[in-house]
Amino acid sequence: MIYAPHGRFLVLVAAALLFGSAVLAQRTPTVFASPYKLAPQTLVTVRWGARPGVSRYRLQFANDRDFADIVFDRVVNGHEYQVNDLPPGKYFWRVAPLDPQLGAFSSAGVIDVVEKAKPSAAVGAVPAQNSSSQNSPAQVVARRGWYAALTDVSKPIPAHLRSLERVEIVATTNEGRVIALDGLSGVALWIRQLNMKTGTAPLAVAVRDRSGLENVLVLSGTAAMLFDGKTGREIWHGTLPAVVSTAVAAGDKVFAIDDSRQRLFLIDATTAKLISNVRLPSRAVDPPVITNILATQSALIALEDGRLQIFDETGKLVRSGDAAAPITTAPLFVRTPHGQFVLVGTGHALTALNAETLSPLGRVTLKDSPRGSLFAQDLDSDGTPEVILFTDSGRVVVVKSDEGKVVWEADAKRAEAAAFADVNGDQVWDLLMTGREGAAFALSGRDGAIVWKDETFNPVVTNHAPAGPQRSSLVVSSPSSVLFIATDPGRGGLRALEFPQALTPRK
Repeated sequence: MIYAPHGRFLVLVAAALLFGSAVLAQRTPTVFASPYKLAPQTLVTVRWGARPGVSRYRLQFANDRDFADIVFDRVVNGHEYQVNDLPPGKYFWRVAPLDPQLGAFSSAGVIDVVEKAKPSAAVGAVPAQNSSSQNSPAQVVARRGWYAALTDVSKPIPAHLRSLERVEIVATTNEGRVIALDGLSGVALWIRQLNMKTGTAPLAVAVRDRSGLENVLVLSGTAAMLFDGKTGREIWHGTLPAVVSTAVAAGDKVFAIDDSRQRLFLIDATTAKLISNVRLPSRAVDPPVITNILATQSALIALEDGRLQIFDETGKLVRSGDAAAPITTAPLFVRTPHGQFVLVGTGHALTALNAETLSPLGRVTLKDSPRGSLFAQDLDSDGTPEVILFTDSGRVVVVKSDEGKVVWEADAKRAEAAAFADVNGDQVWDLLMTGREGAAFALSGRDGAIVWKDETFNPVVTNHAPAGPQRSSLVVSSPSSVLFIATDPGRGGLRALEFPQALTPRK
């Protein structure tokens, strides 16, 4: 059971120490940046005195002397650094030693960034490659929206914390921070520092309350905490029987799977009660999928040995099925004009099952094995959703859900997820992705051609460099534009790029 005493977190304030002969800032910085405009091609070099035995430093630039509006936050090697992506203007900068842990920051220096050349018309603009659409513009234009300077940020999630009409972003970091951001501006709404150090980012889940808005359930190690979505105030905290690896909310209920992937926990997020603790017969292919196919909200779980199980809102097993082959992806529930299906990846195939009986219906043979999660989106707005899947070889495949026909496939740069928006104006939803290799990019939902690439990200490439960590992304829409928000592998924070004329799919 979860024990839920009320309590408050302590606010930790860093004490000032000496760094060489510099005077240090007297408070912990707020590491968020305001929205910034498209940066011209600029270059400035900063240097600082070497600290004995230190090779890495944390370098920050801000618009103000108090570093409340940080625009650059990066770990660098050596004792100087060239910055070429700041807009012209006056900035304050400081450094702190980072070996083996973050030391105190120096006093602030001042620099003036001067424009070196005229800015380009767009960030990452490339010619649209879809010649079949008469509505396709000559180029896709993206511009910088905002940047939030976070350290080792994990997968951001969308949430309705203040209003059903606005979308906020909730992110966690390896340092144990939980941050709520305004989705359109990147401004921090609240920050909570967890009183624990697990070495991995906590897991955040948006949980709906009775008003229809959402609070934030945070799972870190065996600890569970619920924070008020509007203010970040702790509502309750408690413990779970094991460490949770993944979780998904169904209203105010949360289905969670432990790190062995063989136990299912059902948590009532309103009362802090552990409703059930179920041992699964095989390892789960997480995460679960929420469905109401049985008239109430239930969790559908795929198991590696090919079985599928549905648990109701009391944690009771109410339906079982078998895909007749080992399962390689989380399940996907799809509604089509011809019926409702459950889809799972199975080896070199996509297997369809009857949604009510969980009996196999057929398979789509693929060149490669599906992995990770499946996604459903009606790309061409014909009333039948397409299934988007990712494979072991790093490709993306689009399949028509009712026919089992492969529409197209393309190189996904080892991405594992996609967000959807019509960025090239051809009335077809495009796939926005961030992969382990290279920059963010968009593929035409019509034929898989590249319609946009983020040219502002230039990774260092070597012949033997391993693929970097998987990047996460999501889309937030406004009345006039779409923001594509992704983790930034170079800086370690969250970066938003704006597509002024783009649209997002209708709900």
